[in-house]
Amino acid sequence: MQKIRKIPIQSRSVAGSFFSIKNNRRVEFESQLEKKIFLMLEYDENVDKYIEQPIEILGEVNNRKVIYIPDVYIIYKNGKEVIGEIK
Repeated sequence: MQKIRKIPIQSRSVAGSFFSIKNNRRVEFESQLEKKIFLMLEYDENVDKYIEQPIEILGEVNNRKVIYIPDVYIIYKNGKEVIGEIK
């Protein structure tokens, strides 16, 4: 699985990236909170890998089609998988 959304340059928040040893690539974040969570995942021995902006979830709100992209998909070494929203 790969990330599906590129993090845009923003003036309202602190976006950026860092190199992830776990994922062997640059990980992008949209806020300081995302960066902190991703760094925690990077050093969590129970986490195998994680993917930011991983999937599109199609839905409907008030008869209008919407696309939702969660912040992170986490794969643990024990096989557990979690989709998360960082707020």
